[in-house]
Amino acid sequence: QDVALVRRAPILGMDPELESRLAEAIESGDVRGLLDIMRAEPMPAAEVQQGACDALFRVVQSSPAVARDFVSGRGVEVVSSAMLRYPNDSEVQQDGCAVLWRVAQLASTFGAKAIAERGGFDALEAVIVNFPEGSAASEAASLALSVLEDHRLVSFGEEAEVAKHMKGRAFAEFVAKPEPRASRVGAGSVARRR
Repeated sequence: QDVALVRRAPILGMDPELESRLAEAIESGDVRGLLDIMRAEPMPAAEVQQGACDALFRVVQSSPAVARDFVSGRGVEVVSSAMLRYPNDSEVQQDGCAVLWRVAQLASTFGAKAIAERGGFDALEAVIVNFPEGSAASEAASLALSVLEDHRLVSFGEEAEVAKHMKGRAFAEFVAKPEPRASRVGAGSVARRR
């Protein structure tokens, strides 16, 4: 797998040890190492989160096995947490959405379901609400949500829908009520869980 990533410029004020770990994880394509950096306490700066999301996208972009490893390593929760922590940083949002989109595609139902149920949907929905239609972040979120829609995990539309999700022996009903907006993805619509 070719993970020839562009060397990033040093991030001002970044702990040299953390910067070294980030560079090493990027060069080796270490998904778990990148996630560990994003999980650090206190939570790293937006620039670190954005750099890690960018690196994660590049690492998972062509490998279903690596995408599944990302999901198993609780990557959905880590990326979603970073997105929700820095809601106004368009680069964190755009790169976070790109990772979630690619994982939803490559890890198939396993990845898409994890994104829908483990924080990804909330992070993607926040991007749609907080960024203007046509912005890079909004477009990236719409793309990720469209993959979730392909898996019938979210829906876009004007009519209310009721869908049942089985979880073991219990199930929950989510009612999607129409928004007074256009019904297509990217036209200001907000996705609803099915």
